[in-house]
Amino acid sequence: MTNSTFYDANGVDHFLSHFLYSDFILSNQIKTGVARLPFNLMAEYEENLNAHANPFDAAGLVSTLGKQNRAYGFDASFGQAQKKGDVQFGYSWWRIEQDAILASFGESDQRAPTNVLQNRVYGTWRIQKNVLAQYTMWFGRTLNTNLENNAASVNKTVSTAGTKEPTLKRQQFDLVYTF
Repeated sequence: MTNSTFYDANGVDHFLSHFLYSDFILSNQIKTGVARLPFNLMAEYEENLNAHANPFDAAGLVSTLGKQNRAYGFDASFGQAQKKGDVQFGYSWWRIEQDAILASFGESDQRAPTNVLQNRVYGTWRIQKNVLAQYTMWFGRTLNTNLENNAASVNKTVSTAGTKEPTLKRQQFDLVYTF
């Protein structure tokens, strides 16, 4: 959980922000002249209209950092993974502030669900009509280590709030079988 939270008088944990999204998504596929290698582009901007004006800092005090309510990014790729023999390779970049989205619904494979700067390089190969091989390289870091519940402090990759976290790199191989 990387959203800003607080405990009430009964010791019950609550979100500091409320969540009401405004979201703009552009998704387009452009033919390249090679039918099996279209260019795919997706861009997204999301804003939490009900985010709290000032989230808590790493010490649990109200910060002066302002709203942490925006998420934006893009994904660009060549190819597709629909028929046997198809390949696709691409790159995506995301910047997601602490209270832009509910952390529980964020991408589970990236560095953290929110308060993150994340890159992803990936490739897929449709081996058979029902078998897909995938490779993904994730590299990212905590966006702001001054904020409460930041992944860098929780996982002890930084010892001082405000310090820039080193980039975390992870690789993932998947073999997906569908029936």
